[in-house]
Amino acid sequence: MINNSYIEVSSISEYIVAFDDYYKTNTREKFITAALNGSDVANWKILMRNNPASDYPSDFDVVMVSLNMLC
Repeated sequence: MINNSYIEVSSISEYIVAFDDYYKTNTREKFITAALNGSDVANWKILMRNNPASDYPSDFDVVMVSLNMLC
């Protein structure tokens, strides 16, 4: 009998990405996408902020990164 046992390890982290200036949501998303597309990070998303200030340009975003590994 062959026993193939795998353990999936999942780690989720949140990072604050700070910018040097204030940018609208779509511009910040383009910056983050360009930075992460060429990296080893495959599972990520920008966390949306649902508050009145989210209608205005911002100098930061929060990015959630999920690392999944099979052991």
